[in-house]
Amino acid sequence: MGYVYIVMQNLVKVTKVTVIISELIVLIGHPNVLLFLSHGGLLGTLEAVYNGVPVVGIPFYGDQRINLANLEARGMGIQLQYNNITKQSVLDALRTVLHQPR
Repeated sequence: MGYVYIVMQNLVKVTKVTVIISELIVLIGHPNVLLFLSHGGLLGTLEAVYNGVPVVGIPFYGDQRINLANLEARGMGIQLQYNNITKQSVLDALRTVLHQPR
């Protein structure tokens, strides 16, 4: 079990949901999900791509930087660097992803 942060229509703040990995595709694929805040792991990245959900990603290690760089290059998300995160940088990334056409 882990934590997935999702932004859905008609909610003022980010909702924290505990899920099992098999339920992730159902959550990310829900029509009210506007973006996926992720660490950029392969499974979540594939689910987001499959469902056409843009990603704001914060990579930590391994393939996460490459996965998020590929999403960013294709206009499907934004990558933030952990050591440079501020409240403003996260808000800017969320606004950018939410307002760019899919």
